[in-house]
Amino acid sequence: MRTVLDLRRNVMYRMMRKHIERLKEIIFRELNGYQAQFNDLSALEYMAPLIKSYLPWSGASMSPVGIRLILNDILINKRRTIVECGAGVSTVMIANLLCGKDANFICIENNFSWMNIVQEILVSQSMDNVTFIHAPLVCNRYSLAGSYWYDVECIKSELCSPVDLLLVDGPNAGAGKQASARYPVGPELFPCLNPTASNVILHDCDRPAERRIIGLWESQFDLSFQYGPKGSGIAFAPRGDMFTIV
Repeated sequence: MRTVLDLRRNVMYRMMRKHIERLKEIIFRELNGYQAQFNDLSALEYMAPLIKSYLPWSGASMSPVGIRLILNDILINKRRTIVECGAGVSTVMIANLLCGKDANFICIENNFSWMNIVQEILVSQSMDNVTFIHAPLVCNRYSLAGSYWYDVECIKSELCSPVDLLLVDGPNAGAGKQASARYPVGPELFPCLNPTASNVILHDCDRPAERRIIGLWESQFDLSFQYGPKGSGIAFAPRGDMFTIV
């Protein structure tokens, strides 16, 4: 027969187990955060030769570890025709990597003022190897939930096929009707991809909307996405033989 002391011990044991499990969750979460920070610091060290001046890294920017994976892909898989949706720090880093190489780098941006800022940074670094396309956001035939995408008329005449690397970091998306704003890049630009060897890289893949977009792209196109390491925020869909970028 169980005594009062036994009951108290059981209650205390359950309480201790509950607190221990809670502490384990907190420690695991903190360690994951430190791992992401360590990955970013390591990536910045690797990319130091490409950083010529201060870059406006913000919360909306791609993480250093994400940019490192993109640079890896460009260098070791010899991507020579690159299209980026959304200008930013990654644009500057890619332009520096491609300096002196026979490559065609096109960047699509809807915000004219921000595009000018990125261009000014490149000019200050004596870089002129990026073709910028200003494409305002308009309703697209493939838009989801009333979102807006780049004006196709501004893009198609400037694109060079086949595209070896398609980097999707724009337009800005988040909550509201713009959450699924990046979906149209699939039906609009995937047909321009190099059929034998190419890669599609999507940023912000940790957001629910981008996860849904990946699911739609995989079901509608001959692509299979892989997720980058923690903190990278990217998913990539290689086509053809390629060296690993992680």
